[in-house]
Amino acid sequence: MIRFTLSQLAAIAHGERQGSDVAIDEVTTDTRKVTAGCLFVALKGERFDAP
Repeated sequence: MIRFTLSQLAAIAHGERQGSDVAIDEVTTDTRKVTAGCLFVALKGERFDAP
């Protein structure tokens, strides 16, 4: 996977970074798999329960 920083991802999404700028090594939708350097993406749907 390509490594991004939170600042780079915020720029891509036309958003604004809050807090420290860290490197993202991995993306997950499963909270049980979150580790340091992992970006969690909350999804809502039949198999997901994000608010």
